[in-house]
Amino acid sequence: MQVNTFNSSAMIGLNQHKKEIDSDLNKISSGKNLDAKESSIVMIAHAMMSGALVDSQGIMNANDSIGMMQIADGVLSNVSQMSTKLQDLSVASNNAALNTTQRDALNLEFNSTLDAIGSSIESASFNGKSIFGSNLSFSLGDSEISVSLDGINSSNMSIDSQESIENFTTSISQAMSEISSARNSADKSINSMMNSATQKMAASRQLSDTDMAKQIGSFEQNNIKLDISLIMQSHQKNISSQRMQALLN
Repeated sequence: MQVNTFNSSAMIGLNQHKKEIDSDLNKISSGKNLDAKESSIVMIAHAMMSGALVDSQGIMNANDSIGMMQIADGVLSNVSQMSTKLQDLSVASNNAALNTTQRDALNLEFNSTLDAIGSSIESASFNGKSIFGSNLSFSLGDSEISVSLDGINSSNMSIDSQESIENFTTSISQAMSEISSARNSADKSINSMMNSATQKMAASRQLSDTDMAKQIGSFEQNNIKLDISLIMQSHQKNISSQRMQALLN
């Protein structure tokens, strides 16, 4: 009776070690911690990786903002040069010595330049989206980059009004300054998010590797326990066999 009880206990322990080994193998093969008590490690690792992915998307958005600002800056640089030409034409037309033909020629060139400015502003786009005439906002996750390009209107300029041309030139200068500020902000944000994403990914990998190492260690320990249980079971069988043989004899 005592032998049977010992065998039953040995079998229970043996089966338990087998279950633990199977669990460890599942954890190792899936790369996930199946133990609820240790799941916080995996959750932290996933949170770190999720944060790194958010930073990566923020970097992509910041790069898009830089692309749009580069186009906007290029257009406005060209427009600024054309606005200088408008000022020259306006000054030239304010001359009582001009005849009608000369004044008409100046008006024609002014209007032609004005149309070119309007066309440049209206056609400026990025990924099919108009750049001017709206407030642009780019999410970086915890922050954003915003730039206002809705104050550029060339329709109010007239060859007879130096003030209207100067006001337009001022709006161009302000927009270019805001664009430059937005680009600098995007550059700094990209550097910051790159460092943040790198650190978070490294931390996530370290946590995952630590957890995996723990599972492998657990597997090895349970495997040793299983070997010991098998040896004990075999030894007990030998003892039981010897006792049974002695009884029969």
